[in-house]
Amino acid sequence: MEAAQILDRVVARFIGTKHERDIKKLQPVIASINAREAEVQSLGNEELKTRFAELRAQVQEQLKDADPAEPSYKEELQRALEPAIVPAFALVREAGRRFLNMRHFDVQLIGGIVLHEGKIAEMKTGEGKTLVATLPAVLNALAGRGVHIVTVNDYLARRDAEWMSPLYRALGLSVGVIVHDLDDDQRRAAYGADITYGTNNEFGFDYLRDNMKYHRQVRQDRQDYSQAHSGYRLHAR
Repeated sequence: MEAAQILDRVVARFIGTKHERDIKKLQPVIASINAREAEVQSLGNEELKTRFAELRAQVQEQLKDADPAEPSYKEELQRALEPAIVPAFALVREAGRRFLNMRHFDVQLIGGIVLHEGKIAEMKTGEGKTLVATLPAVLNALAGRGVHIVTVNDYLARRDAEWMSPLYRALGLSVGVIVHDLDDDQRRAAYGADITYGTNNEFGFDYLRDNMKYHRQVRQDRQDYSQAHSGYRLHAR
């Protein structure tokens, strides 16, 4: 056995694997989300929406001078969203419980944070990938630049958008879906939503079609950042 493998085993035995250490770092965040649950459950439906709107305004105020075209924007976005994770996830969990009869478990909260960090969260069929996706989607929608949730086919895009829409709308967010049979106006409206579901093929071809357009007003995507790859994209399979 190589020395590196022996060292890895010793480290894993006494301080855990990297995966275990990463999960351990997230436990205080999960505890903070759980600590807010009773208070958030006491809010009325309109109060839930108002609380989210206030959080959205705070994030966008921090980003008002940020330029999405600058390389530093991603870091500025992360700094603005970091303090919003706990309150946003608490609101999403309550919206799911109240309007979908689906409460995010702690492990699903962890999955949401992992996805927000741009990492891969592997989940088996039936473990709630669709519900987990709502967490980073709502969090990143706070910035006001749109979120794309990418899935594998039109059926799942439609199903997930319709299934999760009561949660999003309870927080004041709009939902769109991009499938193959939409005309230009329908596509433009779907991209104008706060959260847009679709497939890799549709997003990719829309990006190519947009770059073949001669006039900006006939482009498909959101006017404030017309290229499909510019928003936060979450791959859900």
